Amino acid sequence: MKGNSTKLILIGALVVFLLGGLVVELPFSMNYLQARSFWRSSVATGILVGIVAGGIMLWRKWPQLKDVVAKMQLFSAIFITICISTPLILSWVNRMGVGASAAEPTSIIVESQQARFSSRFGSSRLQKPQANQYLLFFYREGQLYRIQDDQPFFPDVETGDTLTLNIAMGRLGYEWVIRPQ
Repeated sequence: MKGNSTKLILIGALVVFLLGGLVVELPFSMNYLQARSFWRSSVATGILVGIVAGGIMLWRKWPQLKDVVAKMQLFSAIFITICISTPLILSWVNRMGVGASAAEPTSIIVESQQARFSSRFGSSRLQKPQANQYLLFFYREGQLYRIQDDQPFFPDVETGDTLTLNIAMGRLGYEWVIRPQ
């Protein structure tokens, strides 16, 4: 009985760690300049690795598991855990060891900067919503990009202005903007 409670505590700690890591890493992975490509490849990688790892574990434990439900539980737990953790791990690997000193100043042409209010709980009728997200749309080498932050990127910027952003290249080839502190 004691071994089962220790396993449950470890599993619970792993789930909390994964969810906390995703919450911290999500702003970085959503602001990759190639965000769509990053998410597409990391989810596909997670699905593939999850199927392989779940299949291997199921094959190794097949004689010990008596019913179909136990087999499905084992496969599902491994598959879901790997699918959720793969984007987190790949984003960490992409940014690992790449700091502000690796960022290169890059000229961009501003398309627009938009302030918006976003809340998970909706807006209040008692208070006027204040902007808490700022989107910057810009062109770099003829390609349109979008990044967001909780602070404005450039005050008083207008469409067509040429500005400089510090852009870092990650280990897996995904770039992101490093904001000055």
